[in-house]
Amino acid sequence: MGFRRDYFQKDSVTLADIAAFQVEDIKVLYENGIRFALGTDTGFFVMPGYSLHEEMQLLEMGGYGALGYYQDGYL
Repeated sequence: MGFRRDYFQKDSVTLADIAAFQVEDIKVLYENGIRFALGTDTGFFVMPGYSLHEEMQLLEMGGYGALGYYQDGYL
């Protein structure tokens, strides 16, 4: 419940606030050598292209460098 309480008490919310749990998961996986593949599923709330950029931003926030996710995306 801590996340909800903290989230709704803020005046302004950033992407880091919304995706904090995802970023923490990415950090743990990355530190343990797990590789990622870029890609988006299309669905009701997913905009192809924009969602891919959001995904890259989350990976960077989790410690994955731009070169790393480009290499994983193309190799």
